[in-house]
Amino acid sequence: MAFVCQLRFVKQYSSRTLQIISWLFLLFPVTYLAFVAVLFDVPTSSCIEIIFSPGFYLVGFVCCIAGFMMREMHHLVWYVFASGNVLLVLFNINVLVSYSASAHKWLAFFVSSLLIGWMVFRIRLEVKVPYFMPKIKWWEADPAAQFSLAVNLTGEGISMGAECLDISKKGCFLKVKDRLQIDDSINLELKLSGEILSIPGIVVESSEASVTRPRGIGVKFVSMPKQKKKKLGMLVQKEMDAFKKSSEVQLKKETLDQKSV
Repeated sequence: MAFVCQLRFVKQYSSRTLQIISWLFLLFPVTYLAFVAVLFDVPTSSCIEIIFSPGFYLVGFVCCIAGFMMREMHHLVWYVFASGNVLLVLFNINVLVSYSASAHKWLAFFVSSLLIGWMVFRIRLEVKVPYFMPKIKWWEADPAAQFSLAVNLTGEGISMGAECLDISKKGCFLKVKDRLQIDDSINLELKLSGEILSIPGIVVESSEASVTRPRGIGVKFVSMPKQKKKKLGMLVQKEMDAFKKSSEVQLKKETLDQKSV
């Protein structure tokens, strides 16, 4: 089925921080009770009451699903994780008001919100990347509105052309005709802002064509010196700025043409 997108992100390429956070969410019933008992100063008897509250089951269910998705790096993980954290903040307010014996409830809430904010920031850095969640304007029929770069791929038994639809200094998403295997090591040759670059990468995701994206692969850049990564980031930003400017000019031209008709 065209609507089925089989995505699999190799777990060894995720950071230790993500793996720790995924376990904290996967074991939510235990980790949360320990958390509120210490930070919110919730007595043991109140912890038992929390266990039997409907909100605990709702938040626990969403957070456990988010933890599992992080372990598997499911393509919907960001949305479930963000939803779980919103519910977590709201439930924390309920716990502080109804069960906490702390004399500094708002300070405890502030600290807990900082921790949640840090987790959201860290997970966002890992999952909101081109090779996992590419920003593709798949709904645009006009090719001028779609970012695209020609790329040559080489590797062991690999020699093919591809189309880059999203890129950052961390990696890219490539539209390909021939499917590559996860863990395949490849070398990308592409032209950014007038400079030809050769970048080593590894395939960490492979997706079939679906309603949200074409058939393609997610490539994470590896073995790049700090200076080269910094230069790549600057060139990518320059290329994106030029593309946006070109798109705006094209849009204005089309608008004027329509008005003159």
